Amino acid sequence: MKHFGKNSISSALRIIIDLALVLELLTVAVTLWQIFQYLPPKNDSGKIMLFAFLSQFIFGIISFLITLQLRKLINAFKKEAFFELKNVKRIQNISLLLFLYVISDIALSQFNPNQRSIEIISRIAGNMPFIDYFLSFVSAINFKILFLSAVIYVISRVFKNGYELKEQTTLTI
Repeated sequence: MKHFGKNSISSALRIIIDLALVLELLTVAVTLWQIFQYLPPKNDSGKIMLFAFLSQFIFGIISFLITLQLRKLINAFKKEAFFELKNVKRIQNISLLLFLYVISDIALSQFNPNQRSIEIISRIAGNMPFIDYFLSFVSAINFKILFLSAVIYVISRVFKNGYELKEQTTLTI
């Protein structure tokens, strides 16, 4: 079975990606509606729900943008254009979007009133404001997505090296 071109795995993957785009748009729309249901927050539980929906909304937008980049990559791969500068940029964009999600998640968590686990740790360690702040900051970092962002960035560098090698061989011939 062919991996790229017509009647290949990439054709099926493109259909799945198109379906994912539609589902992501629906999720973002529903989440936006839920955000407006909790505005303005009336109590702490309303604030917690608002921050959860805001995080979900940001993740939905970023997921949609990543899926668009993947769709463009699949289309390029379908045409058997692998080591192109556009593909390098697309892969770098995916890495950057994942990093942006990590940063936005950290920022939102700093305003989240639901920091009970940090309060418990700070009571055990003693009341030290620096430790409280440091623990709340570190606990907000999504290390899995941060690591994935770094790995995808490394992959973009590999594609860039492939592009440069392709250009060198084109100039040699």
